[in-house]
Amino acid sequence: MFRQINSFGLVAITIGVLMSCSVPALAAKQTSFAERYENNTGEPAKCLKKYVGKYTVNKAISDIGPCTITEVGDYFVITCAGSQVENGDTARVTAFGTPASSKAEVLCAKWYSDATCSTFEGYATPVPNVTATTESNLTVTVEHAAKEVVNDVTGETGDDLPTIHGRDVQYAVAGRFRHMGELNESLFADMSIGWEVLEDFDLVAGASTSYDLGEFDDPAVLLFRFYTEDSPTPGQSGYELLQFCMKGACIPAVTEWGLVIIALLVLAAGTIVIRRRRAMAAQA
Repeated sequence: MFRQINSFGLVAITIGVLMSCSVPALAAKQTSFAERYENNTGEPAKCLKKYVGKYTVNKAISDIGPCTITEVGDYFVITCAGSQVENGDTARVTAFGTPASSKAEVLCAKWYSDATCSTFEGYATPVPNVTATTESNLTVTVEHAAKEVVNDVTGETGDDLPTIHGRDVQYAVAGRFRHMGELNESLFADMSIGWEVLEDFDLVAGASTSYDLGEFDDPAVLLFRFYTEDSPTPGQSGYELLQFCMKGACIPAVTEWGLVIIALLVLAAGTIVIRRRRAMAAQA
């Protein structure tokens, strides 16, 4: 009986680790987004902060360095710091979480010259809020609600940020929900995804535009992307890539590291079972 309990415990631990390898999983209305920002402050930067509203951020990663997540006022703040980003270079931040609705709301992003995020250098190119709804047809609404955050402690907001220019706007209905590490510009060139081209947009503060994408059946994942610019001049310095789980729970595939861990767990479990059987046979 004791051996059976131990076996069940081993199975439970294995299942738990398997589920952790496929995080994020089983959360309704999941949304994840990746944004690449150009450092256009004129100075090197070592920290990038993103203010995200009406959205519970569960995890974030960045190529600038490790990220922490805190609540400031009505916002979640993603703070990523470490490596130096020279003026004109870019840094990418990717986050996963659960919005209050099918909306990705980013208030602003701020550059700091030091890794402690205390010396403010300037605002990154603003990005719009993006909402995806399926009341009748699938509709994506892009809205300029970006504002300055004038107080990092309280989250107090100030003036509107400049006009947002979106170029090479495209969407795709995907067959699976992707892990954060997969949300990068390489997806833009993946024609197997089935990207559909939409009109570019220029949004002044408070303005919005909507795209009617027609009927939306399974699969349940929507990808939406565009390049962001400081001016109407075409360019590809910054981008935003969003992923919406539109129906129920979307479970991403297990990562390569997850597969390695699973294989090791199965091997370890099998080894334990074989040794126990041999020990029992020897005692008999």
